[in-house]
Amino acid sequence: MKRKTKREKERENQKYSNFYGNRKLLKDEKILKKLFIYANDAIAIIDHKTGIIIEGNKKFLELTGCSLKEAIGLHHLQIYPRNERRAYSGLFEKLFLMDSFILDNISIERKDGIKIPVELSASVVEIEGRKILKGIFRNVEERKKVERLLFEKQEELSEKVENNVFELAKAIKVFQEEFRRRKEVEKKYEDLNLQYKLILNYAGEGICGLDKNGDITFINPAGARMLGWTVEELEGKKIWKVFHKIDNHQKFINWNSSPINRTLLEGKSYHIENEFFERKDGSIFPVDYLSNPIIEKGRITGAVLIFRDISKQKIAEEELKLTHAMLNNVADTTCLIGRDGEFKYVNNAFCKSLGYRREEMLSMKVSDIDPLFPQEIWDEHWENVKRKGNLTFESVHKRKDGKIFPVEISVSFLKYDEKEFIIAFARNIEFRKKSLEALKESESKFRSVTQTASDGIVSIDSCGKIVSWNSGAEKIFGYKENEIVGKSLERIIPKRLYKKFKEGFDYIIESKDFSFLEKPIELTGLRKNGKEFPLELSLGSWYANGQIFFSAVIRDITFRKEYEKEVKMHAARAESLVRAASNLNSCIEYEKVLNTVCKEVAESLKAHSVSVFLYDEINDVFYNSKSLGIPSVYSEQIKPLPGKRYRELFNKNELVFMTNSSKGIEKFVNGKLFQLLNIKTVAVAGMLRENKIVGLIKVFWNEKDVNFNRNEFELLKGLAHLSALALSNSIYFKNSLSHIEKLQALHDIDNAIATNADFNSTLDIILNSLVNHLKVDAADILILEDDVTLSCVASIGFGRDMGSKISLQNIDYRISRIFETGKSVFITRIQDYPKEDFSFLHCNSEKISSYCAIPFFVKGEIKGILEVFTKKFCEESIEWISYLETIAEQIAIAIDNWNLLNELKVSNIELANAYDTTLEGWSKALDLRDRETEGHTQRVSDLTIKLALAFNISGEDLVHIRRGALLHDIGKMAIPDSILLKPAKLTEKEWEIMKRHPVFAYELLAPIKYLKNCIEIPYCHHERWDGNGYPRGLKKEEIPFPARIFAVVDIWDALCSDRPYRPAWEENRVIEYIREISGTHLDPEIVKKFLELIEQER
Repeated sequence: MKRKTKREKERENQKYSNFYGNRKLLKDEKILKKLFIYANDAIAIIDHKTGIIIEGNKKFLELTGCSLKEAIGLHHLQIYPRNERRAYSGLFEKLFLMDSFILDNISIERKDGIKIPVELSASVVEIEGRKILKGIFRNVEERKKVERLLFEKQEELSEKVENNVFELAKAIKVFQEEFRRRKEVEKKYEDLNLQYKLILNYAGEGICGLDKNGDITFINPAGARMLGWTVEELEGKKIWKVFHKIDNHQKFINWNSSPINRTLLEGKSYHIENEFFERKDGSIFPVDYLSNPIIEKGRITGAVLIFRDISKQKIAEEELKLTHAMLNNVADTTCLIGRDGEFKYVNNAFCKSLGYRREEMLSMKVSDIDPLFPQEIWDEHWENVKRKGNLTFESVHKRKDGKIFPVEISVSFLKYDEKEFIIAFARNIEFRKKSLEALKESESKFRSVTQTASDGIVSIDSCGKIVSWNSGAEKIFGYKENEIVGKSLERIIPKRLYKKFKEGFDYIIESKDFSFLEKPIELTGLRKNGKEFPLELSLGSWYANGQIFFSAVIRDITFRKEYEKEVKMHAARAESLVRAASNLNSCIEYEKVLNTVCKEVAESLKAHSVSVFLYDEINDVFYNSKSLGIPSVYSEQIKPLPGKRYRELFNKNELVFMTNSSKGIEKFVNGKLFQLLNIKTVAVAGMLRENKIVGLIKVFWNEKDVNFNRNEFELLKGLAHLSALALSNSIYFKNSLSHIEKLQALHDIDNAIATNADFNSTLDIILNSLVNHLKVDAADILILEDDVTLSCVASIGFGRDMGSKISLQNIDYRISRIFETGKSVFITRIQDYPKEDFSFLHCNSEKISSYCAIPFFVKGEIKGILEVFTKKFCEESIEWISYLETIAEQIAIAIDNWNLLNELKVSNIELANAYDTTLEGWSKALDLRDRETEGHTQRVSDLTIKLALAFNISGEDLVHIRRGALLHDIGKMAIPDSILLKPAKLTEKEWEIMKRHPVFAYELLAPIKYLKNCIEIPYCHHERWDGNGYPRGLKKEEIPFPARIFAVVDIWDALCSDRPYRPAWEENRVIEYIREISGTHLDPEIVKKFLELIEQER
């Protein structure tokens, strides 16, 4: 090609200068031109590393003649002419190292082989850490044609000028014509600019121009409408102050780090999806935007922002996801088939049923999986479905492994977006086919099964006549087939029920209401021998020759009914035991427990009356402690029962059951009394706890020969066991209260002797304390005068008159033995002896039931007698008599040593020791009750004293601390064994009861003035330093100091001791644990002093 002359180059430069000079024709034409370039030129996005085309716009696809699917994945060299690709390969390896470059005079080769000259402007952009190459291809074919034409004309003109000056004028004219054509081209560019502006103003996407500072220089109407502003309101405003405020997490955006600002700073393009813009009214909407830099002469002068509202797209995406999820999770296989028979969509069930992956299925046709629909008949099938709209038919499918299985297919014709499809639903009917075959086979076996079935199978016609009868029915009813077929149902239904049955049967036939066939019904049947029995009937109906028949499957449920009855009895027994256990566990008071025992036994066994006898091991007798349903006038006459006879039975865990007719109730100890009460039947059950007899329960009925079944025997045994537990716990509790009351009485007596100067007043105090704390009804003190006369010096209740005298010659021999043997006399039932034997009492002896006389000694000689009277029968108790003897000794001491203060102090000390010994006895009793903590009380008491001494505590305070430590768990006497000794984890309700033991301790000890000062440890040793303890939630110094000391010692001993559920901890581990809970559970100062004490002892 001929080289251009200097003049030609100047002309060409002038042409381009004129062309680009026209860009200032309109306001802001420069910005509009750049927006046109970015929006309408052919653009391709190329992976910087691999050179693969990953995106192309519409202009690019039009330029290359490819579809988007064909373009994506091509190497960028594949769009250039084949003979030029090798040259371009080396060139692009160098250019790709640059941030941007422009190539002119290159060509691309369309899909149809046509070459098009283009100008390539490329820049490297980094998006989310990935480098891509943005290539803008500008079709310069028209420009090349004009340039080539001008060049040819210029060459031709020059040649003519050189060859023939004559033709110069003609050449000038030609040049002028060409100049005119150039003007026309420029006019076309002006028109194109105007067209670009119109397109921009009417574009559906928002297009916004920004300057270097982020000020809006231009926004098209569509963008302004999306944002709720006018174009004029937005121009000149900062973008981040108007609408670019919210990021994709709906948080306020940081402009400095935003992608748009980074475009202005770095000159890189960013494509952002799913961010939010804010409207004028403050609402937000999701957008997808592309920010591209505007670069002039190597400098960034602004940016172009192209955005669109994707709210509808988001909704559509969610609906599409929901649709896909629904289709993928339906049980039936679902697919979408195109016109050529190819699968366009398959759900998960479809892939699973055939064993193919989804990718494999989408490359297959119907003929690949359905042998009955080869490709050659597909067109016919397509037209058939299209014509009918919906079809259901059976076919077969072939799995990937070659297995063929039957299916039922429902197909529908579908037209969408001018495209036609068939949507198909297929269901595997292999099981149904096999079921049908099995049904046919079963029909042949039906008759043989019918005849061999153990249940009765009977057919009945609409008249109630029996038409068939199998061997099972023969065994159930006793009729043979030839005896019953053709006969009425009256033969197998009791006469008393047949009329009602016939009415119901006739109604069913007339109304054709067969709802009763839905479930089996229970009826009463009649055997051939006339015996009735329960049966279960399952009915079915069928038609033959226009007549209705019924088939009945009959099952004899005699054994099932007996079993159900047994189950109900077991359930009732369990319910009674649960109710009894709940009621017994809810009370601890002795009298209340006795009442509850009687009530529960009477209700559970529907008895007329109940008596509870408790066992006296010393006298080997059972005393009546409580009766229900027996008038008090009779219950007071019930005599004690001999122990030996019942012990032998109860040790064998036997239940005694007797009736008037078979055993002879009149021979009982209280037989005559039972006859007066019209008692005809008696049942006796022993109450044992850990093989130790607690007592017995007698249950009385006025009916003769009440028969107990096994269930009732077990129920009575269970009630007796629960009663034994509850009563023994109650007795423990009662004894504990009695011990406390006795201690209080001793304390009051001791205090009276020590502080009262008046002798008579002191004796009155002694008797008052005796009556108040021991619940006796009367008492007096007799002093021996002249060795022959007893003089009453103090009296309370209905006893003797003050000053009355009794001669020893007139007293009963039983009382006179006191002076012979020096031992106490106890008479349980005065009524059992002649009245004249006790005439010496000179008191209202009718009111007296029990009597006790205790001698008191002065210097080894009997000085007098303490008499105690009770209206109720009182059982002899060594402990009780021993206590009265102690009081008698107190009386003797008061009488003989009234003025001996020093000896009195010694006695007080001895008495205090006796108190402490009693307290220690209580603590040992607690340890024996809960063997897991045996020895715990004595250890913590000793260590608590040592720790108290370390805090310089002494005197009475130290004594109170020791007593408090001994009694720290006294409240657990009120906790039922079912909770205290429960091996499993306590329930929430049981734990609440357990946590009340400090309150029980307070209620036990608070009334006892003698123990009032030691109540702090039993009441507060479960409080915590941080206030999270119980029962009152005390915090820090609110917790009494002795309780804080004891809490540390209690934890130390518990962790250092073996337990059934864990071995003892090593001391170092316990020390570390105590340090950990210091300040939360324990007082830090006491912990520090305690650890010093432990360290010293180690």
